[in-house]
Amino acid sequence: MSINTSLTEALRNFTSETDPTPGVVDAGEAAQLIESAKRINIERSHFCGAIPSKKGKKALAELYKEDSSKFSPIAKTMVDEFVNKGRMLDAKFVSQFKQFTGETDASPGVIDKGEALALIGTANQVNRTGRSWLQRVLGHTSTIGTQELQSLVNNAAEVFSKDAKKTVDHFLTTGKADKVVTEFKAAKKTWHCHWFPMKETKPEGGDRINNLYAPGGVLEKYDEAFSAKSREYELEHNFRAFDSDAKDADWCGHCNNASEIAAMLERPKKTVKYKGVTFSPNDIAGLLVKVSDSL
Repeated sequence: MSINTSLTEALRNFTSETDPTPGVVDAGEAAQLIESAKRINIERSHFCGAIPSKKGKKALAELYKEDSSKFSPIAKTMVDEFVNKGRMLDAKFVSQFKQFTGETDASPGVIDKGEALALIGTANQVNRTGRSWLQRVLGHTSTIGTQELQSLVNNAAEVFSKDAKKTVDHFLTTGKADKVVTEFKAAKKTWHCHWFPMKETKPEGGDRINNLYAPGGVLEKYDEAFSAKSREYELEHNFRAFDSDAKDADWCGHCNNASEIAAMLERPKKTVKYKGVTFSPNDIAGLLVKVSDSL
């Protein structure tokens, strides 16, 4: 069976009269089509999987182009994200859309302003969790959530009420929701101080950007400059191995210290050389999180 034939047959089954949603590809069926396309990509990959194929994605793109009218709004968004961006639409967007437009909702078939604000909250959450490690270090924000919400609006504009559409459009344009419950401002602007996880980012010491105890990292530099044993102490008390199965391994770090430093002190901006040892701004931030408790 050819690639196009297998996907076409699946589409035919999903839109048949015997299907629970006849004539329409729903979210669950769109997910199955995407999984089939991903499987085809793997099966048609080159050099034992080292170079993935795009044949499955291309075949799904062709199928969708020919029969897009058969896809529900959320199914359209899911397929659009996969064929155009190569990623899966965040599952929370899918579940919220189904809930907000379902028959048991207070406004079935319609997304009202309150529900639009909930979708904006999801977009902000995806923006935070979708950041690369470099974006986290630099304090930058991802736009993946905003992009996915934009795609959802593009494909499902008809189900948004006038107020909901206005609220979402305002967010997409300004990055802010038009409903502010409360807002706090401090005289000193905070900055993003890295949380320096205790778990190795890679075996045998992690890396110098993320792990304070890494070979050649800030604590080793500190020990060289001050004849101390800080790296030894850190390895003994604040270390989690790369393959650690400890309950706190994936989240333990210096986030509380980092928040204190970001609130109290200015962001390190310059490289400092002391006793022949060079400390980068990130190194200095690492040292500050270790002394924040005593400030």
